Amino acid sequence: MRRNGCEPDLVTYTVFLNYCCNELMLEEAEKLIEKMEGNGLEADGYRYNQLLRGLCKANRLEKAYKLMIDKMEVKGLVDVVSYNTIIRAFCKTDHSKKAYNLFNEMERKGIAPDVMEVKGLVDVVSYNTIIRAFCKTDHSKKAYNLFNEMERKGIAPDVVTFTILIEALLKEGKSSVAKALYDQMISKDLFPDRVLYTSIIDYLCKTGEIGKGQSIFHGMVEQGVAPDVIS
Repeated sequence: MRRNGCEPDLVTYTVFLNYCCNELMLEEAEKLIEKMEGNGLEADGYRYNQLLRGLCKANRLEKAYKLMIDKMEVKGLVDVVSYNTIIRAFCKTDHSKKAYNLFNEMERKGIAPDVMEVKGLVDVVSYNTIIRAFCKTDHSKKAYNLFNEMERKGIAPDVVTFTILIEALLKEGKSSVAKALYDQMISKDLFPDRVLYTSIIDYLCKTGEIGKGQSIFHGMVEQGVAPDVIS
């Protein structure tokens, strides 16, 4: 482009940056940001978050955190997306404690989206990520405590929240607690999706309660939820 007298603009840099991050060409991605800024084009939060995703995808989590704190935070570019990107990466690698520490750090720093309508959704996503991580590592009690914390803060759990917890409780044989959560979900006008229906039916059949399983199955069909092969 330069040979033709054309300087790359922000859009051009962004296209190449996204490509490098998706292909895990992370050194090239970092150089692109340096060149961009050297040419007077300021990389914003979106572009740094792309690099953050690339680092997390490559499982370079410590470097991702260092980028967020040492560069992005200094520039005022850290947002909920930045934290959630690293939190999810820690959860995927079974580092639930580190993920939870980051979650608390995000809250202490008051990191939140500017648009209030989006805030509830982002908060639920953050909580669901940590709750899933705790359940995955057999810490359902900690997950349940987080669920209660959500309610205390006025953050409404969604179907995903309830599904994660109910599935974990059923796996641990805590059917009475799972049933109480299920009833609570219904009382909030939240209805099971196919994933949760299938988990409940599977649990009932494995514990010999075939009749209840069939009843749930018929209720699933009546709700318009299409069963899959497992159901």
